[in-house]
Amino acid sequence: MARRVFRAAMSLIIAMSSQLICLADCAAQVRMGAEMGFLDVPQVSRLVGSGGMHIAPGVSSSSLIFHNPSSVADSVGGEISLSVMPVTEGIKYASAAYAFNVGGVGTFAVGLLYAGYGDFVRRDETGAEMGQFVANEGALYLSYAKTLAPWLRLGATFKPIYSKMADYTAFAIAMDMGATLSFVEGRLNVAVTVNNAGGVVKKYSEDEASRPLPIDVKAGLSYKPLHAPFRVLLTVKDLTQWDLSPKRDKSLNVGDNILRHTLIGLEFVPVRAFYVTMGYDHRRRRELTASDAGGMAGFAWGAGLHVAKIDIQYAHCRYHVSGSLNSITIATNWRRWVKR
Repeated sequence: MARRVFRAAMSLIIAMSSQLICLADCAAQVRMGAEMGFLDVPQVSRLVGSGGMHIAPGVSSSSLIFHNPSSVADSVGGEISLSVMPVTEGIKYASAAYAFNVGGVGTFAVGLLYAGYGDFVRRDETGAEMGQFVANEGALYLSYAKTLAPWLRLGATFKPIYSKMADYTAFAIAMDMGATLSFVEGRLNVAVTVNNAGGVVKKYSEDEASRPLPIDVKAGLSYKPLHAPFRVLLTVKDLTQWDLSPKRDKSLNVGDNILRHTLIGLEFVPVRAFYVTMGYDHRRRRELTASDAGGMAGFAWGAGLHVAKIDIQYAHCRYHVSGSLNSITIATNWRRWVKR
């Protein structure tokens, strides 16, 4: 039975992905060169270690508001999560999320996403210093999710977005929408999301050319075999743009291009309170591998532990031979601390 359901889910996700690719290609939507790319940075350490922005992780957390609003389950009501990701040269990402239940209505969540790019030296046309300026961006996530059937959960997020680059500011409004289907007692999860659907309402300057937000359509699944201590994750992303090759004037390598759309993750979960995960992003490896050194670009790993009512997650993601990203997420549910 489980094998038949798994094969059916795989067929469903492949069919949906093909249709979404077809629709996106016909609509000629462009994802590269979009505004406010910080929205594309994964915010959950467990997912960072699994390869990136998986949308059907098979577990739930308030921090999943940043990836798939329908993954924020009723069971995480009361949970607070914090994530920090220092990158390099003063660049850092941080996020916070909180989820709460309203009886008979559904689960609500609120999240804050911040990206800081450090301090910069301001210079005039002659190169003389004229002080410093900062650059940062942020977004507020307001989310709602509801279970419509034991196997179906829907969610949506409204998010105003702010960006400041020196003396210039920009504003945008976007929405995320997601659907998660669960089968085989929750061991098989299939999800589809539309992220960053919206537009810029105020540009940095009137002379600036209009550019879209980084809208993305994803489809994904996770599967944990019965009695097995591992979970497999697969996500197909960037479905609004079929050709992800850097040189579009040359013939397309279809196999390589398909892999550029794919995130692959594997979790080892021997006990509920501990996990180890690893993942691979082929597009990241192809674009960030140095010509004379492959290194571990595109690979990621992580681990998590539940200690004294607190969940601690850590992930290491290799972006290039010269740099990596380390992510830490800490979460707890205030209900665990209340004596009953």
